Formats: sequence, structure tokens, C-alpha cells
Amino acid sequence: GDILAGQIVRTVYDGTYWQISSVAAAPALVAVIRGSNINSGTGSSISVTLPVGTLAGDFAIVFAGSDLTPVLTSGWTSILTANYAANYWCALAESKVLSSGDISTGSVTVSLTGGSSDAEIAIITFIGATGGVREVEGSPGGNTNPTLTTTSSVISTDSAVYWASYRGASNSFVPTITPGSG
Repeated sequence: GDILAGQIVRTVYDGTYWQISSVAAAPALVAVIRGSNINSGTGSSISVTLPVGTLAGDFAIVFAGSDLTPVLTSGWTSILTANYAANYWCALAESKVLSSGDISTGSVTVSLTGGSSDAEIAIITFIGATGGVREVEGSPGGNTNPTLTTTSSVISTDSAVYWASYRGASNSFVPTITPGSG
């Protein structure tokens, strides 16, 4: 298996060379949050600055919400698009392993279709590769606390990230997240 920084291995001296005896399989990747940032505004696009210390090779997730449809950013992978027409609200989540060009730009901009409106955007970055996004749950919520249930593919080393935006008065909704069985 691969040797990770800080992993303890056993060595054997054969009289000439030090050799590493059997190396245990590397542990599962555990996502470590580097930082996050959030912004709100009015316009035909919305931008968020990368968290301080973000580096090329870090994994990023961007969330955007507006009553106009957020457009997937070029070069990013869509992980959720939702148009909650009954609540007049649209959402986007996208992910990417950041490049040196992304770091030089220093921010991410999401365009909105159909004009100018209020919008929110947030970003979270993780140190290095994380293995990506295993699962995404969305809920239109409305005027109630949402209930989200994960599938059995979620494992104990996964990180859960909750992001919410709301059109209207400042309400704080607290989700109920139920782990899947399996």
C-alpha cells in the first residue's frame, strides 16, 4: 500500500539495507475543512472570495441561491440544481479541485439567468483531494424545518455540510438529518 505522511511503518535491517516490511493499507481520506466564505447581493451575478489560505489542489464546493436560476460555472461539476418553483427559489451546488488559475482569480462568480435579483453564495474548501462528493440532498423547505435522509452509502468518515438560503424574512431553519441504514 501507499505510505502517508505521519503513518507508522515497521522496518527490518537485512544486514545491508533497511527495508520496510508489510505496509498497512492507507486509511480512508478524511475531509479537513480549510475555510469558508459567504456573500449576498443584488445583480445578474454573485461572487464569493476564496477562503484565506486556499491552495491549488484543494477541493471546493460552491452553493448559490436566488429567485433567478444560478448557472453552472465553467469548469465546475454540477452536484445539485434545483428550481423550487412553488417557493420561487432556485439553488445550485458545484464542486471542483482548484487550479493555480482559480487561486490567482481569488473568487468564484455564478451568473444568474433572467435579469438582476437578490442572491446568496457560499464556498467551503477542503485541504487537498477528498474523494469528492458522495451524496447531495436538497429540500424546498418552504416555511418549515427541512428533513433530509442520507443513503446507506454515507460512511462514518464523511463530512456533512449544510447550507441554506431563504427568500423572504430572516428565518433560521434547522434541518433534521437522518443517517441512512446499511
